[in-house]
Amino acid sequence: MGSLLRRPLVWAIACLVAWLFLGGIFGSDAGKLSQAQKNDNASFLPASAESTQVLDLQAKFSQTQSFPLFMLLTRETGLTQADRAAVNSFAASAPSLRLTDDTGKQLADDKTVGDYLAVTPVVAVPSADGTATTGVTAR
Repeated sequence: MGSLLRRPLVWAIACLVAWLFLGGIFGSDAGKLSQAQKNDNASFLPASAESTQVLDLQAKFSQTQSFPLFMLLTRETGLTQADRAAVNSFAASAPSLRLTDDTGKQLADDKTVGDYLAVTPVVAVPSADGTATTGVTAR
């Protein structure tokens, strides 16, 4: 038996079995770790740091957190005035767009983009050569 424990394959299998056993017992607790951690920058800095003070001040101006909506439109020959008007029209209609799954089928709950994003007017920023523009909207 002593010679069996010296074989690397036996040790590897024993470690794998032990890892699977422990994972089965404690695996459900791994998800609870995210509830106990703080990943924002302020948690790593002292309260007297300027960055922390700025984050505290910013929190007073925003009641909720949201993600911005970014759009990038390009045309090799350059964007026309009609293209820019189409961008503005699309951005205005974005909140009413129906959400779909990966196949393009509408979701059963009939939710729209506006149900998840607070869309504000689009800030269009054209490129220097006029071949592209970005549209950014955020709350």
